[in-house]
Amino acid sequence: MMSRRNVQGTIYLIHFSTPYKHAAHYMGWAEDLESRLAGHQAGRGSRLMAVIKAAGIDWKLTRTLDRRPVPRKATEKPGQLKTALPRMRRARQKGQGHADHAHW
Repeated sequence: MMSRRNVQGTIYLIHFSTPYKHAAHYMGWAEDLESRLAGHQAGRGSRLMAVIKAAGIDWKLTRTLDRRPVPRKATEKPGQLKTALPRMRRARQKGQGHADHAHW
């Protein structure tokens, strides 16, 4: 059973063909990945992806962690997901996480 502190979804990493200022990647989370990626293609869903679309920069999905419990707090504010991943990795190393987090 999923705790109220966690939600289940897909963490994903997008790589830009050309960096935009400081950004070469975008990390996101979605309950419905296909719908979220379609939104990114249309320039919706996040400010950075809208700017990437407007700048004509191509991107590709490079990594996913499918259907994993993610701390709810990590999905609510920009930048929080990046801080959640190291904690998830440490939990995996202690035998409390999922084996396929190793590539992150």
